[in-house]
Amino acid sequence: MNDTGSCRSPGEHKDRKTGLILFGILVILIGCLCLLLVPLMMISLAVTKSAPGVTAPDTGSIVTALVIYAVMGISFIWLGVGSIMARRWARTLLLIMSWLWLAVGVTSLCVMVFILPQALAQPQPSIESIPQAAQTIALFFAFTFLTIFFIVLPGILVFFYRSRHVKATCEANDPRIPWTDACPPAVLSFSLLMAFGAVGMLFMPVIYNPVFPLFGILLTGLPAGALWAVAVVVWLYAAWGLYKLKVEALWVTGGVLGFQTLSATVTFLRIEPIEMMRKMGYPEQQLEQIQQMGMFQGHWFLVTTIGSIVVLFGSLVYVRRYFNTPQKELATER
Repeated sequence: MNDTGSCRSPGEHKDRKTGLILFGILVILIGCLCLLLVPLMMISLAVTKSAPGVTAPDTGSIVTALVIYAVMGISFIWLGVGSIMARRWARTLLLIMSWLWLAVGVTSLCVMVFILPQALAQPQPSIESIPQAAQTIALFFAFTFLTIFFIVLPGILVFFYRSRHVKATCEANDPRIPWTDACPPAVLSFSLLMAFGAVGMLFMPVIYNPVFPLFGILLTGLPAGALWAVAVVVWLYAAWGLYKLKVEALWVTGGVLGFQTLSATVTFLRIEPIEMMRKMGYPEQQLEQIQQMGMFQGHWFLVTTIGSIVVLFGSLVYVRRYFNTPQKELATER
């Protein structure tokens, strides 16, 4: 019996082409919204710089945000077109992106539960304290927006694109085997995370002063830049090796994650994260605002950093089973 209550053979599926088109349009609209944020942020930055008593974000933060929104916008539009065309690669990448979006959304919402109330309660220069009622209303709308955009929306995308009917529809309309089917989706997700992490590490020392935390010390200058370059190469190799289902890539990935976890633990038990940001070149006024918001109170930064790497370790253990699996079983999994 299928979900409608009628008999259906295992090989049959419901045609979800209309759904792929509608969701593809939705994804394109999300991409357009991301691209729209680029000029809006530039306008906001210009207004902030001219406003008295207001600290404008540093150039590095603005450049980082602009690049992220631009890449996200182009990616969503590209994937939305692929969904409309019922391409297999588009469904796979949209499912991966939606899962990551949902995971980041849940994490961000949990962090904002602690940070946002403290930020609203902090007195701002030349601005009267925000009344309690106004704080409550602001928090309600902020968390409602975050819940809809970072939980509900990606959750709906996950629910749709993980459907076996959607998968079968894409396979029927796009019989060619795409590059996304070279490895199981779970492995592809981890490979893409490593690749994007490498790209992020590549640009970070360019946007900010190079600073590398190494077992209790903060290296700067040429030594830090050299270590970041080594890290980029290792992460790129890990991404390529995981995609190719090479067992040695598992060991390399586990080793580099273990090294960075231990190094971060030792460093941030001895040095406040704000000191690393100061050496990176963040403006002092912005650092003061970050401290006032309580973002680095206690060891929550260290806990979240280690927690993120622990999650990556767990994911690595999970995908390990695919590296000794016969190709026929991998094809069935995909």
